Amino acid sequence: MSMNKSFSFLDQQLKPYRKTIWLIFGIGGLLNLLMLTPTIYMLQVFDRVMVSQNMLTLAVISAIVILMYLFLGVFQWLRTRVLIAISIKFDQELSKRVFSAVISSELHGASVPPQQALGDLASVRQWITGDGAYSFLDAPWSLIFLVVMFLLHPVLGFTAIVFMIILVIYTKITTVVTEDSAELADNEERELNRFVYNRLRNAEVVEAHGMLGAFRHEWWKRQVELMSLSNVANDLQSRMGVGGREIRLLMNSLSLGVGAYLAIKGEITFGAMIAAALLMSRATSPVEAIASGWKSFLAARKSLERLADLLEKQTDTPSDVASGALDGRIRVENLSVKVDQRIILENISCVFEPGKAYVLVGGSGAGKSTLMKTLLGVMPKAHGVVEYGGVPSGQFYAAVHGQQIGYIPQEVDLFEGTIAENIARMGEVDSEKVIRAAQRIGIHPFILGLPSGYDTMLGDRATVLSGGQRQQIALARALYGDPKIVFMDEPDASLDVKGVLTLERVMRAMHAEGITVIVISHRAKSLELADEVIHIERGQIVFKGPVPAYRSQLYAKRGNVATLGAPHSPEDDFGDAETVPV
Repeated sequence: MSMNKSFSFLDQQLKPYRKTIWLIFGIGGLLNLLMLTPTIYMLQVFDRVMVSQNMLTLAVISAIVILMYLFLGVFQWLRTRVLIAISIKFDQELSKRVFSAVISSELHGASVPPQQALGDLASVRQWITGDGAYSFLDAPWSLIFLVVMFLLHPVLGFTAIVFMIILVIYTKITTVVTEDSAELADNEERELNRFVYNRLRNAEVVEAHGMLGAFRHEWWKRQVELMSLSNVANDLQSRMGVGGREIRLLMNSLSLGVGAYLAIKGEITFGAMIAAALLMSRATSPVEAIASGWKSFLAARKSLERLADLLEKQTDTPSDVASGALDGRIRVENLSVKVDQRIILENISCVFEPGKAYVLVGGSGAGKSTLMKTLLGVMPKAHGVVEYGGVPSGQFYAAVHGQQIGYIPQEVDLFEGTIAENIARMGEVDSEKVIRAAQRIGIHPFILGLPSGYDTMLGDRATVLSGGQRQQIALARALYGDPKIVFMDEPDASLDVKGVLTLERVMRAMHAEGITVIVISHRAKSLELADEVIHIERGQIVFKGPVPAYRSQLYAKRGNVATLGAPHSPEDDFGDAETVPV
């Protein structure tokens, strides 16, 4: 993405505030005019007061200068307040989109760390309210000082132009020299942070398997590489920064020297010589500010690029989204999923009728979870048709229709918040609905037995609960608000025998209430709870039909129905050895 494109994105985001930005630009013009106050005052003191020795003249011009400085302070305060207000409004509007885009990016498997996107937003906001934005807004007004310098003497004006060109060239050289090394160091730091974050998420496994030493060695190797890259980048930036400061100091001295030369020749007055030095500093100050803040400018530009890329992939909610209640019917036609050149699902076609219970079975890696995620709309690389009640799933709005769907993933995670908030899907808590969902699962007495009941706070990993208890709360969350369709990916994975019996009871109740239930299971007991079986192998449906027909095929295959995995034994499963290609 080019610089033009990144700032085109910024211009698009700031479009609603364009009139206010023009106001800020106009205030900047007044400020730069008022910045002439010390120069004019100096000229008057040296060329008029010192010659006339008139104290009244000194008092009058001093009073005028004090008034001008008061106006200068007021305008500076006003410009700062307006720019801060714009940045806050900008952040409020864009942060909602960025947050949604981060969630979507995470869902679709993109490598955009959430903290990076939100940090990019903060970086842009800080740049807008910092010296970087002021320097760009003030740069055009440098012409005022150039005009005054030309009025004092053309040589002074041309000298200022030469100094500006030198600063621009040096800034460009600095960018070319330091950009690659800084980008390498930043990328390596992000990769190292991701490495540490991923290991911390699995701290228990790392500790239990004695993997800490190996990971510490890998971390240190990467840390040393990062420090090396950072040292190279910092060294280059430091050297170029020192060079820039030396150039600016030299320019200040040379401007005074040029003025002294002209004064000696009698072409300007002594007061004009001093004023020329001040004007030279003011004329080049926006360029100097841009040069000194070039690093933060580049960082803001990179942040803009990443935000633009992130938001380009974020599709807004379509205006023709479907509304109303789901009827529980799902139609799938020619559904295929391909990830990294590997076919996960191929030409899947089937219909899930309202109020029926379906069990998805098959070997590990057959595509069961992928099919469920695709039905839920969280598998971005799917091709084909998925319709809910005749309406394409793409026209559903998750904030509305997600409330009518329940889902228990294979790996249950609860959120930081109270138990009630987790059951209520982290939205506004309806106490009656929360209690009803908990009672349906049978965990209401357990929750009441906790010190804070439904107000018990759960940490990020809900360590206060066992795996089975987390699974049960996730099931209550899935049933919150009486959904029309419930998806469950191995919901009994962490349950004990009592929990499994409770799950079976809940599934029967959902079936009786007309809820469409789609469950992935390896337990033969699940067949008793289903109307139909969908058997998937190698990404294709090898059987779809009523449970009795599926049992018959298993019986014909094995010759002994008892090996099915017993209707009486929830411990038997459909492992890979029990799959039946049809």
